[in-house]
Amino acid sequence: MPLDCVSQWRTVIDHLMTHDAATFKELMGRIGVIRSAGGPSSLNIFSSKDQEHELRASMLKRVTFVLFSSDVNQFRSHLPEIQERLAESLRLHHVPAIQEQVFLCFRVLLLRVLPSNLTALWPSMLTELFQIFLRIEQEIEGNSLIGGAGVSGPNKNKKTFTPGSVHQKLVQKSSVSTNNSSNGSVSSAALSVAPTPSSNHSTNNSHNEKMLNTKKLALYLSVCKLLDLLLILQPDQLPHFKLFLWSFVGKVGTTSVAEEEDESWLEMSQNSRLSFNSNTSPSTKSNNSSKDSSSKNFVPLCVRIRRLLAEKHPSGASTMLSAVPLRPLLTLRNINSLLQLQAFFNTITSPATSVRYHRRRIEISKRKGDDGKRPVNLTDILTLLERDFAEV
Repeated sequence: MPLDCVSQWRTVIDHLMTHDAATFKELMGRIGVIRSAGGPSSLNIFSSKDQEHELRASMLKRVTFVLFSSDVNQFRSHLPEIQERLAESLRLHHVPAIQEQVFLCFRVLLLRVLPSNLTALWPSMLTELFQIFLRIEQEIEGNSLIGGAGVSGPNKNKKTFTPGSVHQKLVQKSSVSTNNSSNGSVSSAALSVAPTPSSNHSTNNSHNEKMLNTKKLALYLSVCKLLDLLLILQPDQLPHFKLFLWSFVGKVGTTSVAEEEDESWLEMSQNSRLSFNSNTSPSTKSNNSSKDSSSKNFVPLCVRIRRLLAEKHPSGASTMLSAVPLRPLLTLRNINSLLQLQAFFNTITSPATSVRYHRRRIEISKRKGDDGKRPVNLTDILTLLERDFAEV
């Protein structure tokens, strides 16, 4: 739907679901009909797995839009069924399009369900967040998805030999040998090689690879948007996430985790140099010191990703975004490279970002004398969600 129609459709869907409670049950039932990867096909015998995956992704997006159009805690009684459908979709780890819609649903649930009712959702949400960020780290380490959606890594210029190309060479050799044996009796038309599926096969493979990389990038952007929402809501809206904040961006304080880690690595290097100057087994001491430092110091995931991106793209290591309370950092609809997320990782791992989120919210609440209990203005967050639902 167009962007200017999203708000109107939200009103229509809200009225429909409010006055007809059975409609939402039917919508959830349609997702249940679509089987998972291990089950039998629920469509006709001519349907493929790709069609089922696309259908499931579209149905998840519809359910998410219904939740987005509803009031807070309107579908609280349906939360167990919603969680079951999301858990079924998360089992399809090889389908980025479905996972992207699951993380979009997570964002909507954070806004449309009270935190006290989301206790059962946190384990799966945090586990999937952790797993996807580990995948992003592996993609960067393998130089994948750095130059664009069509770049697949260090082997992008590597020549591939398919059975069709070998067949084409054999046909050419046989045609030439036949021409030589018949002393020119074979016409030049016989030398033409019959079309083989090798060129079409390689073209289809490159197209499928580009489509898969585009879907992966959309998934990674959706995950980063979920973390962005968690960070801007966590000071007072999401108390549960405070327990896990350190594993993603580190502790909230005046000293950044990166600076502490750099200091620890500096100490380790100095100790290793001293051990080399001593007379007792310098290699053993350096290995033991590195093992001890790696076991004691945990580097948050986003800090590790930020360092990897800085190694791949040093010119963007100091790029930052403007952090404003209750305003998401990511406003992109799609990305063509993981480098477009470098400024985001630089900003969320900066200690000034978390401090700014906390301090400015406290100053605003004290200025108005409401102890921070007044309704929170989520206009910017809802506007960006509407843009994600719009199809341009």
